Parts: sequence; C-alpha cells; structure tokens
Amino acid sequence: MIKIYHAKRARSARVIWLLEELGVPYELSVMEFKPEVLKSPEHLARHPLGQLPVVEVDGVRFFESGAHVQYLLERHGEGRLQPPLATPERALYLQWFHFGEASLAVHVSSIVRQRFGRPPEQMVPAALEEYRASLMAAAAVVDNALEGKPYICGAQFSAADIMLSYGLIMARIIRELPTDRFQNISAYLERLKQRPSYAKAWG
Repeated sequence: MIKIYHAKRARSARVIWLLEELGVPYELSVMEFKPEVLKSPEHLARHPLGQLPVVEVDGVRFFESGAHVQYLLERHGEGRLQPPLATPERALYLQWFHFGEASLAVHVSSIVRQRFGRPPEQMVPAALEEYRASLMAAAAVVDNALEGKPYICGAQFSAADIMLSYGLIMARIIRELPTDRFQNISAYLERLKQRPSYAKAWG
C-alpha cells in the first residue's frame, strides 16, 4: 500500500492526483498544516525539514513531490501520462515537469511565506514584490507555451500538467495570479478542473 502524508493544498495534491489518474489505491494520513505538527519530533523523523508530502511505498519512505510522481509512474504508469524514454517529446515533458516546481511554484511558496508565514512587522515588501515579479514572468512563459494547446505538452494530458499546475492553482487561490491576465492559463485551469481526479486532489 502507498501511504501519503497529506494536508489540504500541500504538494501532496500532486501525488493524490497522479494516483487517481492511474487508478492506484493509496492511504492518506491527513495532518494539520501547523508548525507544532510539522515540526514535531514525530514528523521530523519523516521529513527533516518538517514539510509535506512524505510518501511510504513498501517500507521505503521518501519526500519531494516530484520524486514521488516520477517513482510512482515508474512503478504503476505502464507508459501512461508520460512520453517514451529518449524521445524528443520526453525532453519537452521533462522540461515542463521540472519547470512546475523550480521556476514557478517556488515563487508562490516565497510569496506565501512573506504574506502568511510571519508577523506584519517582519515582512520585507521589496522581497515580496521581487517574488511577485518572478511569478508573473514564469506565468507569462506558461501562458505563451499554452497557445493553441489544451495541455502543456500538446494534445494529451500528462504528469507534467500535474506538476506544473500546482503553482498556478495555488497562485489563484491566494489571489496572486490575476484572472484578467493570462487567458491561456485560465482556459487551461478550467480544462484541468473537469477531470474527476482533480476534485479528489483538491477537494
């Protein structure tokens, strides 16, 4: 059995979404997203930084949602949700798979920490504006890439969409991605919401 340590709106949504798409059973251990829970000795033994998600598979416990998605696809994907190895399509898939965290969601997390993770007197307005500018630049790249395509890699939904969309969804939730900009992203997010697995991950 696959066990996912999960909190609402955490990156564990990626793992749940993937497993729902693949039809693979899993168990959720739902946690409160609070410092006293995440920094407890019990959870620090699972994740040394006190973060989520953590996944356990057949006695192996590991963290990092991108690693979870890649590993679970290797075990259960059977060729689904990703292009074949060593193909040109695979190169673009990997590009967007990693862009989702390294170039997009990282800025959303920085904004969240500035806005919600510290008292007002400790906020650094200049840093917040820098993170916002970086998020807008990354969103513009995605919006341009989606021109004329239903999904980030083309006609087919893939795990790259699961990885990429997390940062976009969170940016919309915290109202850092304007609804009157990036029309391709808006249409893309609406398409993703129509997938039954989306509701399982984000409900």
